[in-house]
Amino acid sequence: MKKILATIVCLASVITLATPVFAVTEIPDNSDLTIKYVSVINDDEAFPLNAELVFDEGSIHFSETDCYECEYEVDKSQLRAEVILSSKDESSDFSFSLTDENATVFDMTSQDSELSIASLQFDKYYQFRLTMSGNIYAGEMGIIFETCNVVYIDFSYLLINSYSSLQRSNQSFMYEIENNNNYSQADTIYPGRTMVGTPSNINDTDYFFIDTGLNNPTMFNSHYANGTLDITLSSPSSSINTYIIKLYTVENDEPIFETTSLSATGKCRYIRYVNTYGYREFYISVTPVSAAVYPNTEYYLNVNYTGTYTFYSQKKGKIGSLETWNTQFLDELTSADGKPFITVNDMNDPDHMSVGCAIASYAMALRNVNATIPGKDFRTGFTGNLYADPFTVMMANSGIDGTSMTNYSENPLPNNSPCYIYRTNLISRFTVNSNTLYSHCYYLGLYNSVDLETALDYILEHNGSYGAIITFTNSYGNTHYMVVTGKDDSQTDLKNKYTVFDPSGTTFAHAKGLKYKLCITYTTTGAHHMELTDVVAIHYFNRNSQPFTIQ
Repeated sequence: MKKILATIVCLASVITLATPVFAVTEIPDNSDLTIKYVSVINDDEAFPLNAELVFDEGSIHFSETDCYECEYEVDKSQLRAEVILSSKDESSDFSFSLTDENATVFDMTSQDSELSIASLQFDKYYQFRLTMSGNIYAGEMGIIFETCNVVYIDFSYLLINSYSSLQRSNQSFMYEIENNNNYSQADTIYPGRTMVGTPSNINDTDYFFIDTGLNNPTMFNSHYANGTLDITLSSPSSSINTYIIKLYTVENDEPIFETTSLSATGKCRYIRYVNTYGYREFYISVTPVSAAVYPNTEYYLNVNYTGTYTFYSQKKGKIGSLETWNTQFLDELTSADGKPFITVNDMNDPDHMSVGCAIASYAMALRNVNATIPGKDFRTGFTGNLYADPFTVMMANSGIDGTSMTNYSENPLPNNSPCYIYRTNLISRFTVNSNTLYSHCYYLGLYNSVDLETALDYILEHNGSYGAIITFTNSYGNTHYMVVTGKDDSQTDLKNKYTVFDPSGTTFAHAKGLKYKLCITYTTTGAHHMELTDVVAIHYFNRNSQPFTIQ
C-alpha cells in the first residue's frame, strides 16, 4: 500500500523507516532491555483506525542512567519513529489533522486507507481531528516515554457528532442575556451549568465570565489555584455553523487559548486549559465564523473546573456554586436494588454514595496524582484515559470499563459498588503517566509493633504526593475512610498534626485540607464520631510492588 510521509516537526529530512527491529546498542550483551510499543486504540472497536509505531533501527541507542528503575535509558535525541495509521475496514480513506503547541495545523489525507506521520516530537501531545465515513473524532495523540526504555502511542478521543450526551445537565439551563458583546457585559457562567446562547448574526461575539471559586471565602487555601478548565461548546443544529472559542484571563486581553474553527457537522469544540499560573477569573468568547449562520440557532456552552488537590464529598457533587466533579446522569444510574449511585445534592434521598467514603477517598488520592483508567465515560461520551473521580473509581472497583453504560435505566451496577472496596484490583486498573500502581495496607494492632503515629509518619514521609488513606472502626461498629495528605511535626497532639480530606463533609469549611480535629467526622457526635484511636489500618498506593518496611 502507498504511504504518505507527513513531517510534523521540522527536521533535516523525512526519515525512510525500515521494518522495526528493536536493536540494543552501546550496552552489555547480557542486557535484556527492549523497546516496546503499545497502541491501545487497536483494541477499541469504536475507533475506526489502527495505529502502529515504527522505529528506525539505526536510531535506537542506549546510554547509562542513574534512574532507580533501570540501568540504561533510550537516547531520545537520536531515536526516530513514525506513526502509521490505517483504516480497520481496509477500504475507507480519511482526513487527519494535527495541531501542535504553537497552534500550527497540519492537514493530511490518507491514500489506500493508510497514512504515515513522521517526526513527531517525543513526550508532547498534539490535538487531532479525524474525519472518516461521515464521523468526526477529536482528541489528543502523542509518542510517550514510560520510564527508561518503553515507548508507546497515547491516544484519547471524543466522538463529537453526538452533542446530546455532553449537554444534558442535572441542573436547569442558563440562557445568555444580550447585549453581552464585550467584557464589561459578559454573562456569568457557573461550573457544571450549561449556558444556552444564540448567535444573531455573523458579527455577534458572546462573552462569558467564569470565576473558579477562589474568591469565595469558603474556598481560600483550597488549592484550586492550579486546576484544569474543561470547556465544551456544541450545537444540535444540522446547519453549517462554525465557531471559534477563545479563553482569556481577566488580566490580559490576549487569548491564552483559541480553538480553530470546526464545522457544525462535528457540532462540538473543546478546550482543556491547565491553570498552572493560578489565575482566578476567566473570560470565554464564542464567535460564529461562517456566513451561513442562521438566526435563533442555539449553541451550548459548559464549563467545569477541577483543582489540583481535589475534594470529593461522598454525599454531594456540588459545593457552593462549584461542581467538584461531573455528576451528569449519575442520579439516573442505579444498582440492581434500584438505589441510585448518587443523588447529586439531595441529602435526604438514600443513595449508594452516602456510604461511599472509601470510593470518595480513593478518588481523591488518585486524582491528586492525575491517575487515569482506560475506558468510556458515558457522561460525556469520551473514550480514552479517564481521570479518577468517584464514578471512575466505582467503575474500577466494580471491574467495568464503562463501555456497556449506554442506557442508564438498565441497572448496570452491582449493589455493593461504593460500599465495599477491593483496593488491590481497583488500584491495579489505574496508572500514573502509564506507570503501574500497587496497593498496600498497614494494619495496626496485634500484628504490628508500631503505633499509628510511627506508621503514618513513615508512610507520609516516604510516599510523597500519593499520601495515605486511613480507615476507622469505632465502638459502634461503624467504619470510615479519609485521606491524609501531610503532617506538622511541630505538633504533639495528633489531632493538630495531620492534614485530612474528609469525604463526610459537604462544605470545604469542615472537610477539605484541615487539621483532623476540625473535620466533620471528628466534630460530629454519636455513632459517626471517630477518634484517631479508632484507626485500624493505613491504606496507601505507589509504583512500588513491595510495601514499605515500617519499624
